[in-house]
Amino acid sequence: MEYAALFEPAEEGGFVIAIPDFGWGVSQADTEEEARDMAVALLETLIQEHIRKGEPLPKVTKLRGKKYRSIRLPAL
Repeated sequence: MEYAALFEPAEEGGFVIAIPDFGWGVSQADTEEEARDMAVALLETLIQEHIRKGEPLPKVTKLRGKKYRSIRLPAL
């Protein structure tokens, strides 16, 4: 499963991370590497919440641009 994450540069440095397909939830990190880890954690949380509520997962859209990164969940 792979969703696009938006890595928006923060005014104070680092990144604010969002996954637009879900429409809610954000995270923040100081470096690109930390931001990728936080994006995976955010995606896991969003998916868990949808499952907990019995809601279908949103369709994956192909978002492109300099600020987007593909985030893939680990196998487990």
